[in-house]
Order: sequence, then C-alpha cells, then structure tokens
Amino acid sequence: MARINDLNMSMKDVLVMLGEGNPGALSVMCQMLKEGPEIDPQSADPFLAVLALDTHEIYGSDIWILYKDICGQDMTKMLGVLRSIQLGHTRESEVKDQIAVPRKAGEPVLDVDSMLTKVRSELPEFGKQAEVKVDLHSPAVNSPRTGNAAGECELEGS
Repeated sequence: MARINDLNMSMKDVLVMLGEGNPGALSVMCQMLKEGPEIDPQSADPFLAVLALDTHEIYGSDIWILYKDICGQDMTKMLGVLRSIQLGHTRESEVKDQIAVPRKAGEPVLDVDSMLTKVRSELPEFGKQAEVKVDLHSPAVNSPRTGNAAGECELEGS
C-alpha cells in the first residue's frame, strides 16, 4: 500500500519516508527532481516520478538498486523505467522482481534500452536534452550537512 497518505506532507517528509533513511535513495530522488524536467519535459511535474516510486511500492534500498544495478546509474533510464510502467509497456512486477534478485556485477537484467525506445515512441521529447551527470559518490552529494539529508538537494522546510 502506498505510504503517502497525507496531502499536507512536506517534500522533505515525503523523501525521507520513501527513502527509509537510505542515503543512496535520497540522493536518487533528489536527482530525479533536479534532472526530471530536462529528461522528461512532457511530464506535468518532476515530483510525479517520485510519486511513482510510492505507487509501485519501491522504497529505501530498492530505489538505489533500481538506479544503480538495473539502470546503470543513468537517470534517463531510471525515469524511463518508471514511464514504461506508467504507459503500460512494462509490468510493475517485472521490475520489482528484478530489484529483489541478488546479482553479480555484469549479470543481465531488464532490457531498459528497449523500454526507452517504447517510451520515446509515445513521448518523443523524452531524454533528448543533454543529461547532466551527477556523481553520487562525490563528497558534495554525500556530505552529512544538518537538515540536508540528501547532500546537495535542497528540500523545502530543511
């Protein structure tokens, strides 16, 4: 069941709740908010991608696994997987099953490139803009600043 059940929750509260305190998950969600408008200009709001994580019950370390292991730390692919589910090209269970499977580096996972092709067939502007790369291992992103749980992501109310 989705966890966002109070429409008065702040952005910070939503991200912390969905991230379950996992710094990688928080960094990924902040990156989704920052890069989302450039990658997916046809989206009504970059927050919808974060809401999709809740809708599909992808939380905490599973967010990081989806981004790192399945999408190869590529935000265009991450947003593409979520859009692919939204558009009905990919089953939610298919993605969640892959998240749950422990794997070794280099093992095959979902065909994310095929998903992107299908998403782009319906949303031609998806991923066309130059993607800004963010190094999630940089000191700036992983800095434990007070009130800023996700490094460089400035959250409302933080």
